[in-house]
Amino acid sequence: RLRGMSANEVAQNWSGSEVALTLARSAGHLPLVDVVASSSAALGGGRLNRLFASVTGNCMNTASWVSSALRGASYRNAAARLDVADSLGPSKTTHAVKLLAEDSIQAFIDGGYLDNTGVAWAVGSGATEVLAVVNNPTTPGDNLIDLFAGAPPAIGFPPIGMLTSQIFAESVKHFHKAYSDFPRLQIPTDARFLK
Repeated sequence: RLRGMSANEVAQNWSGSEVALTLARSAGHLPLVDVVASSSAALGGGRLNRLFASVTGNCMNTASWVSSALRGASYRNAAARLDVADSLGPSKTTHAVKLLAEDSIQAFIDGGYLDNTGVAWAVGSGATEVLAVVNNPTTPGDNLIDLFAGAPPAIGFPPIGMLTSQIFAESVKHFHKAYSDFPRLQIPTDARFLK
């Protein structure tokens, strides 16, 4: 049961931005190297930590930048707009922000900061049944348990930590009970391979 939201409302919360919709519509045209860079922006959350951001400054861009440009031009357009905004210098900050806002320029960081399982993304896209194969589903920070009511809102701190999203109304305690009731594989001690 979703936490007081319809599947459509969850989908809007998770993927309703103009950029997300543009990327979905342009999926077959996006450059693979840029998509992989977004998926691997594991230090991208460092931009949320003032100390990390001040240490890296402009020396290292830990996020992947996208825009609302169509037909696979999202990454290329974002890079061009960022270059123009950067060239304006500190005295033109307001103009630079307006320039970036025109094309909905935003940073992408590794999805693991929110959901390593893909369950929330699947539910947000409208799935009502999801099969997730995960390790350590009851360990906070391994994400599945973090989708249930009562999970802490954040674990650790950027760039190492993650934000949690409790999309399910059932409690963490309910999840533990349901998980403990799952049948377990009984693997013989002398087995070398699963058959």
